[in-house]
Amino acid sequence: MSYQTSLRVIGAWLDETWATGATVVETPDGWAVRYGFERYSPPALLKRFSADNLMDMNTSRQGRRRAEPDKHPSSGRHEDVFRTVGFELDTAGAANVLIDHVGPDLLVTFETRNPGHGFSWHKEMLVVGSDVGDGLLQQARQRRAPLPDHKWFSWIRAPAGGPV
Repeated sequence: MSYQTSLRVIGAWLDETWATGATVVETPDGWAVRYGFERYSPPALLKRFSADNLMDMNTSRQGRRRAEPDKHPSSGRHEDVFRTVGFELDTAGAANVLIDHVGPDLLVTFETRNPGHGFSWHKEMLVVGSDVGDGLLQQARQRRAPLPDHKWFSWIRAPAGGPV
């Protein structure tokens, strides 16, 4: 399962449980999430997600959204930001991911293969501030934007005489 899908499901779960201060760690068999709630400090609860568990949650979530689209009009903040970070991690060829809330920001660490140095592993770190997160979300929305109306097949007419 891609980082984009895995992190989207985890982010949706965090939104649904109203969790704060989460730390998300990739494990050999899935993910571990340490989290808490505003009244608890520091985060003291732990939830493990296996790859199979995430696939089931993703399938269930997609089914609910299709069956009841009006009840699921938009996703939450964790879901959106985690999905977008996941896309960037997939694009970078990341492995061994850790995401930690540090105040209002996200600290993201991961490893990538470095082709300039014999494909050895290289540790990367980025801080996703709320302004950067908003920029990543805007880029993600632009990637999903509908294609422009190009009228390539405007000469084809439907049987009723209207455009196809």
